[in-house]
Amino acid sequence: MSPEQHTILREELLLDPLNFGYSTFLPQAPGKVVELLNAATRTVVKLKFVTARGVLAEIPEGAQLLDKLEHVSTSIPEVKWAMKFLITDGIDIGHSKTRMLLDQLSTAGIITQQESSYLKDLALQPGSRAEELGLPTILESDISLVLDK
Repeated sequence: MSPEQHTILREELLLDPLNFGYSTFLPQAPGKVVELLNAATRTVVKLKFVTARGVLAEIPEGAQLLDKLEHVSTSIPEVKWAMKFLITDGIDIGHSKTRMLLDQLSTAGIITQQESSYLKDLALQPGSRAEELGLPTILESDISLVLDK
């Protein structure tokens, strides 16, 4: 774990922003804290490749959304390339740049906010608090290390 990740973990344990009750278990039961941090009880944005077929299957009026994107692809290079990926191998709908592009398209009125949300929601999957914080799987030794500082 990097020094930055140690800092994130330390702040999580000390501040307990979601009221997991870490202090109840520390320092006597670090294993319980490890369970809390690693359990897939949260909804997080994860890597997920989506194709046009997936858009048609998962999104209300997906065909109309794809038509809108195809229409603007002639004037917006990012959308042109995104459409190529949607039609072939898929595009990572969980990637920050993809999500930013969707926000820009909805802000510009090219797609609706609801359409942007439908697409971005495809990347929402069960995950842990550690994943949500950008941390690897937490070990008891990680807990001890950050609390000893």
